[in-house]
Amino acid sequence: MSKRIYLLRHGEASNAANTDKTRPLTDQGKSDTIALGKYLCSKKYEPELCMVSTATRTQQTFENICANAKIDKVQHKDEIYSASRGQLFSMLQDIEDTVSSVLLIGHNPAIYELAAMLAANGADNFMSRLSMGHPPASFCAFDAPCEKWADLDPDACSIIDHAVPFDYNGSERPTRWM
Repeated sequence: MSKRIYLLRHGEASNAANTDKTRPLTDQGKSDTIALGKYLCSKKYEPELCMVSTATRTQQTFENICANAKIDKVQHKDEIYSASRGQLFSMLQDIEDTVSSVLLIGHNPAIYELAAMLAANGADNFMSRLSMGHPPASFCAFDAPCEKWADLDPDACSIIDHAVPFDYNGSERPTRWM
């Protein structure tokens, strides 16, 4: 039996807020995260658990995704906001073993660094795309061959999907060639 990990950077955020933690999503961020919920649904990605930072933009990202995607259980975690890659990885290892899939919604640079760490043995096309950066509302999916979350090994994980807003919320007809 294996586990499934979904990593998501929050949608595009406004700079109009009193503190970084209270920055809301922009209109583009809202549009992207609603479209991402539809994308998750179309791919039949149904995480059993979502762990989400308590920052305003990550909470809004979660709410917009839930408009179209089914997520049974959520944990709002303040520590995700300032966590390092290693701390995020430890959070994954602490998940109850009865949970087979998790969506972690967080912030750069840690969410991107964790994605890069888990993707080390992935398909070249996903690795190439991931190496180009991790813009707001970037999504990655990984298979992890372990029965217990505590046994999660980053070197054994495989990236199975990587999507950015252009993939799931771009125009149907590119205008740049017209």
